[in-house]
Amino acid sequence: MPTPDPAKLDEHYILGEIIDHIEELYDDIRKSFPFIDLDILRTQLISIRNQHVDPEQHLRSFLKVYEKTPVYQLAFKQLDETMKAQIDAFISGKSEDVILKQESGKSIFHLPPSPPAKRHFKDFIDETFHHDDHHQQNGVVPITESQTNSVTKKAAATGLPVIYEDEAKTSIMEVYGDTQFNNWGQSVQNTPKYTFIPKKILGLQNLVKYAKEHKLRVRVGGYRHSWSPMFSQNEEILISLLNLKEVTMIPNPLSIGPDYIDPQNELKVIQMVPGAATTGEVSLVRVGVSVTNEQFRRWAVENDTWSLPMDVILIE
Repeated sequence: MPTPDPAKLDEHYILGEIIDHIEELYDDIRKSFPFIDLDILRTQLISIRNQHVDPEQHLRSFLKVYEKTPVYQLAFKQLDETMKAQIDAFISGKSEDVILKQESGKSIFHLPPSPPAKRHFKDFIDETFHHDDHHQQNGVVPITESQTNSVTKKAAATGLPVIYEDEAKTSIMEVYGDTQFNNWGQSVQNTPKYTFIPKKILGLQNLVKYAKEHKLRVRVGGYRHSWSPMFSQNEEILISLLNLKEVTMIPNPLSIGPDYIDPQNELKVIQMVPGAATTGEVSLVRVGVSVTNEQFRRWAVENDTWSLPMDVILIE
């Protein structure tokens, strides 16, 4: 495509480009996003571009665009029955005024706290007043050494690959077979042959050697913010930098206390670089590939000195 004239890069031009490309790529987009109603979405974008937007109808149409997606249905399922009925009535065409008055005869709108909000406040209370020796943080209890040993013994017993993570061959990398992968947007789903959760650099090296020997491709995932089908692949190897419980949960942004970081995990470290040259107030920090943004945020708060400029989603 030719480079557009910078003078044209206004809202009207950009929306026109999006609308035209949705039409041109209908078939490809439908394959990647089968639950989204592209016809309604395109109509909505045309209305916005032409500045013919009725706020109530606009909101109703956007709900229709996404109501069949797994993310929408999961969120809808967790609402109370009154709110479900109100949303269904609104989508079906009932006006805002009718819906708000049909329960009590008064124009009162009740929006219950979302399930994630309720969980975050619960985690905050548990962490503040009921912190235990298991270092439960963000709703995730770290896998203990005994649990890891159990997983590795099971892997050996069921014929899953045994990848050692130390020279003495006493530590086996955690592995799961035929475990479904989903990205956060629920637009990519596949089933890798093996999903590995490494803790050691040597383990990663041994895993790459194993993959090469068995002619398997390797993909790596953190919090799974990706829209590419190359992120993970059927019958190949996925390396998950987070354990399979942590990777599916949104961290608790209300907490400021230090997060639990497994001291045995070489890939999850945050430390000042000793002897590194500094310039003024700038120094070097070593951040492991398995460290989440939330864990770094808590580390920065705990130390009350250091920060890292990031243009990312800081919670995940």
